[in-house]
Amino acid sequence: MLRAYATADAAQRLAAVDDVPDLDVRDLRDLSAPRQEAVLARTRSERSRRVRDVLAPGWFSVTASLLDDRTTRLHVELDMLFCDVAGAVTLAEDLYTLYRGGDVEPPAARFLDWADEHPARAGTAGRPVTVVEPRLPMRRPDDTVFDRRRTVLSASRTRRLESYARTLGTTVDALLVTLYADALRAASGGSDAFSIVLTVLDRPTEHRRVVGEYSSTIVATPPAVGGLAERSASTAEQLFAALDRPSGRSAPRIDSSGRAGAVPVLPIAYSSGITASRDASELLAAFGRTVYSISQTPQVLIDMQTFVGDGALVVNWDAITSAFVDGFVDEAFADFARRLDAVANERVPDEPAPAAPSAVLRTVTDLRRGRRPIAAAPSDPAVRSVIRETLAQVLDVDAGGLDADRSFFDLGATSLDLVALRNELVDRSVGDLTVLDLFETGSIAALADRLHPPRPAPFSEELAIPAPSPSSTAASHASVDPLARAHARGSLRRRGGLR
Repeated sequence: MLRAYATADAAQRLAAVDDVPDLDVRDLRDLSAPRQEAVLARTRSERSRRVRDVLAPGWFSVTASLLDDRTTRLHVELDMLFCDVAGAVTLAEDLYTLYRGGDVEPPAARFLDWADEHPARAGTAGRPVTVVEPRLPMRRPDDTVFDRRRTVLSASRTRRLESYARTLGTTVDALLVTLYADALRAASGGSDAFSIVLTVLDRPTEHRRVVGEYSSTIVATPPAVGGLAERSASTAEQLFAALDRPSGRSAPRIDSSGRAGAVPVLPIAYSSGITASRDASELLAAFGRTVYSISQTPQVLIDMQTFVGDGALVVNWDAITSAFVDGFVDEAFADFARRLDAVANERVPDEPAPAAPSAVLRTVTDLRRGRRPIAAAPSDPAVRSVIRETLAQVLDVDAGGLDADRSFFDLGATSLDLVALRNELVDRSVGDLTVLDLFETGSIAALADRLHPPRPAPFSEELAIPAPSPSSTAASHASVDPLARAHARGSLRRRGGLR
């Protein structure tokens, strides 16, 4: 078998191994039903909050909980550092084939052949992308665990949706992204356009059964003014333009009107799995009934995912609900479902009467800047300087453009970049650090404070939203920061790693 892993220099590798990892089996058959549910709930909660060391094994793990002599609960965690959603589908299908005693045939194509033909050139080609940070009724979340809202269109209504998209002169993805932005804007009472991070599949037909990373990460800003046909067509043009650029499979070059050196925070994401051939949000459906499935993405607060299974369109909203004022995500999702129902009936959705915002609208950057120490002694400037310079070396950027208060992920780092940063800092004798220290602190300033704590000081009353911790996915799939993932593909290939 093959095992994917990361090395200390932040490269990804594949190795052939003879040993097959033991299946983690927990016998709960002697427990009462309430006790079983308590154990299962605790397992789900712990794994939803777990931050993995990316150098450690376990990017794909399966645990079996025996409930009775006929029923077993499977818990699957998949860190999508090495494959896209279609690759995750292939893994699940092969796992089921092996479970049934069948043989898994090797794919006809190789990912590395495709990667060699499509080299990533992160940030070196194409026009810069100007983005607008979403202003939504955000607040400091109680937790960074995602929950799910879900709606499904029947196969016949999905066909009508596809027909209506063609009538409007747009694509299904572009139409859905436009409705997504409309619903969030209407629920917030805002009126401005904002940018959304999109991940779309871009794999050749002959590579359908290959486990690899073929997705493209792009940024689009659906217009807020005009008719639905005009706005969704504009969104489609943005998507096609981004995919046609030589840098389409790498991180977009971002321009923003914000302060110098600041990278815009885009917490609204859209993940298209329409071409994945099935509902990839329920990977284990072949084994039985899906009890729980969620995806969790660092730096994302709402991720809309779309799949088509048996001809039916599946739409999930995975969100950190507590990062918004009470009721906002439910109201926005209900409005999206109403709009989706309208276009599935081949008509333009009715627009609700404009309403004033019921809460203060903020960007993530606004909130993170709000909670700052008042007259506190800063951490050792020398420590901050070393961390900043080392991070700049890892990211191959100018140290002067790195804001010490911004999240590592906001500055363009990936999980593997943090591994390299930790190793460099240890080599420079900055401190006794683990990778988890970097994930937990999240920024140059916070890491410097941990190494050299400042004097206690009161805080202002403005709220700040912490960056969601990189987390494994419980029972489904997860991905790294959508803006950083494509950058990782390019940088890892340059380092001789595998994607």
